[in-house]
Amino acid sequence: MGSLTGVNPPAVTVFNKMGLVDYDAMKQHADFMIEQGVSGIAYLGTSGEFGVMTLEQKTELIRVMTPYINHRVNVMAGVGDTCLDNTCRLMETAEEAGADAVLAVAPYFSVYAEENIEAYYRELSRYSKLPIIIYNFPALTGFDMTPDLVTKLAMECPNIMGIKDTVPETEHLLAMMEIKKKKPGFMVYCAYETQALELVQAGVDGFVNATSNFAPRFTVGLFQAALVQDEEEMQKNFNNMCRASEVYQYAEPLLLAVKEAVYQKVLHRNGTEKLPGLSLSTENKLKIHEILKTI
Repeated sequence: MGSLTGVNPPAVTVFNKMGLVDYDAMKQHADFMIEQGVSGIAYLGTSGEFGVMTLEQKTELIRVMTPYINHRVNVMAGVGDTCLDNTCRLMETAEEAGADAVLAVAPYFSVYAEENIEAYYRELSRYSKLPIIIYNFPALTGFDMTPDLVTKLAMECPNIMGIKDTVPETEHLLAMMEIKKKKPGFMVYCAYETQALELVQAGVDGFVNATSNFAPRFTVGLFQAALVQDEEEMQKNFNNMCRASEVYQYAEPLLLAVKEAVYQKVLHRNGTEKLPGLSLSTENKLKIHEILKTI
């Protein structure tokens, strides 16, 4: 495993007309992102639509895509599920397949108290030796991982090594970055493009942002420019990231717009969706096409 810092796109999952994973398309997409200089790929996150996939489909995806990546970049395997047994099975699969880390979202739908969430992550830490990246997305899970809770888990669970903090409040991420003072090597990842410039200037460890599915060169460029403090290049890439993120407005959830951008920019063909996902209207596909022409 190399360093987990840098750009780790939350890869979309491409389905065929039968609702099965299209691995030819997935491999083409992976090659594109790798060629654009990403540090890793995160599978089965929110953009990867893990919630509409069977446990068998998710384990298969980890088993197919991890060896395909073949250590060219890191692989983060999403293991989120409402059932702890399923999460543990996915963690076991990730470890067997050679993944470099797991991305573990808090249990969702039922909103638990903090003591329940703490116990949950402690159990995950005991179950696997892989580095665990906490995935905090309170808008979808109903529970917000506080900096105090994450600090406690990070300090007492050796393999809890970072957090993807998907929140609109930049101060929340900055507070998470304070954990690094107590646990060197702890990583904080940003999800929203509009926060990217401020956070990279503050020393964020990486990005797991959806536009890096189809325009990774901008996020990679921002991260690399920050390493050498090239402010002009940082601003240029940040502007392009924000422009790319304008596709989000044309679908709900926004991941469907990201997939359309992948179809147009990377796969160069029409795509099919797995219900409840639906293909975008012709009008919105054209609007995304116009944005892609400008970046």
